[in-house]
Amino acid sequence: MLDINPYLHFPGNAWEAMSFYRYVFGGEFTTVGRYGDLPGAEKMPPGELDKLIHICLTIGNGHTIMATDMPTTTRPRSRRTNGSSARTWPRTRRWAGRTLRS
Repeated sequence: MLDINPYLHFPGNAWEAMSFYRYVFGGEFTTVGRYGDLPGAEKMPPGELDKLIHICLTIGNGHTIMATDMPTTTRPRSRRTNGSSARTWPRTRRWAGRTLRS
């Protein structure tokens, strides 16, 4: 069995999206960090400081949904790229080895 832990990239509305996911799936925010909390944040544009650099929603059995707000300077310019990724993690070494050999 695989755990799937998506990491979503939002254009500035990560807090709203993750609050919705918490409403739907339950769970707790285990990490919330904002760009303004970083060293050197004074060099960032003022509109970026309240955006999330990382947020993690733990929804049970080790499953997580993670997200970030993409700063305006690093957002993809193409509509074909949404900047999302998903990590899969095998629950056991035996399962992973069997899957990789097949």
